[in-house]
Amino acid sequence: MKKITFYIPVGILFFAALAVSCSQTDNTPAEEVDEKVPVVIQTGISGRATDTEWDAGDAIGVTVYNPDYTQILDNQNNKKYVTEDGSSTFRAEDGWNLIYFPQNGDAIRIKSYYPYLESQTGSNSYDISVADQTTLQNIDLMTAEHLAGYSKNDPNVRIRFYHRLSKLIFLLRTYNDEQFLSFIDSDLSINGMKTSAVYNIFENDFESQDATSVQNIPVP
Repeated sequence: MKKITFYIPVGILFFAALAVSCSQTDNTPAEEVDEKVPVVIQTGISGRATDTEWDAGDAIGVTVYNPDYTQILDNQNNKKYVTEDGSSTFRAEDGWNLIYFPQNGDAIRIKSYYPYLESQTGSNSYDISVADQTTLQNIDLMTAEHLAGYSKNDPNVRIRFYHRLSKLIFLLRTYNDEQFLSFIDSDLSINGMKTSAVYNIFENDFESQDATSVQNIPVP
C-alpha cells in the first residue's frame, strides 16, 4: 500500500470530493525603570498537516495590534519568529524581529500565520499556489485565531494554528490484497484543478480564486 498526499485550499471547489537589549545609561534609579518583557510564543497545531509537529527552522509571521485592532502597535508587523529545534516554542529570529509587551502593562492582540513570507509586511492578502506539490511545507498555509489579553503581567502567549488547506490521501491497492502491484514508472495526477487563490490572513477567509489557473496537478 502506498500513501500519497497533497493539498488544495479549503472552501474552493478544486475537487468536489493552502534581542534587542535596552541599556540604561543615565542615573535614573533602577526601581523607576520599567523592565521590557519580550514576547515568546508557545504554539500547537490543530487538524491535518504534512505532519502534526513543527520542523526545526519553521518560521511564523507575527503582528501585534492594540486590543480593538484599530492599529498595529509600534510597527510590530510581520515579525519573524522561529522554532530552532522544532519544538512548540517560537522566539524572534533576531533583535530586529523581537516583539516587546507594552511597558505600561496594556494588553495586546496577536495575529500569526505560517509559512513566513518577508513580503507579507503591510498586507493581509496571502497568495496561494498549489501547482507545485513537491515540498508540501511551502504550501501548508496555517493561521491562528486572533489572541487577546496577554500583557507583560501575563506573558505566556499560547496560540493554536489551524490548517487552511485540505489534504487528500490516495490509497492505491489491488482488489486482491495478495497480488503484488508495482507503481514503478506510474504517474498520478488530478486534472482540471484551479491552483491559485488569495487568502486573507487577518479575516481567516478566502478572498478570491484565479479562474485562469486551471491545470493538472501531478501527485508527488
